[in-house]
Amino acid sequence: MRTSNTIISIEEHIQDETNNTIDESRLMKWSFGSSLGPELNDMCFGYLMKFIPDRRGTFMEWEHSGVRCHGHFDPTTSVTTLNFNLKDSTVTANYRLMDENTMAVALIEVGQNLVPTIQYGNMYRVNPTTATSSTR
Repeated sequence: MRTSNTIISIEEHIQDETNNTIDESRLMKWSFGSSLGPELNDMCFGYLMKFIPDRRGTFMEWEHSGVRCHGHFDPTTSVTTLNFNLKDSTVTANYRLMDENTMAVALIEVGQNLVPTIQYGNMYRVNPTTATSSTR
């Protein structure tokens, strides 16, 4: 068994306001790392995810490793499913909102040359203004 303390930063990305088309979607910037402290900030850009309102929830799309990916948020179950159909593997991530600061997460990865893996656990909101390198 292995543990991980990956930090994920999700921030709203402001779209180009010179674009005059009416678009109800929002962009969120995902970054990943292991520390938020100013001396060790190693957050790396992951992708921009487009959130598109839908009558059954929210549809999501983004590009990762040159491949278009998709996901969906279902407000009736508070579950988000993200699908990464990559060149050599497929990763499915399920996030269930438990409350405003906690999510349960389950990740499944399969591929032709990979041993299938399942990872699960909880994610907690961290206040970046009070986080230090001891958050790692």
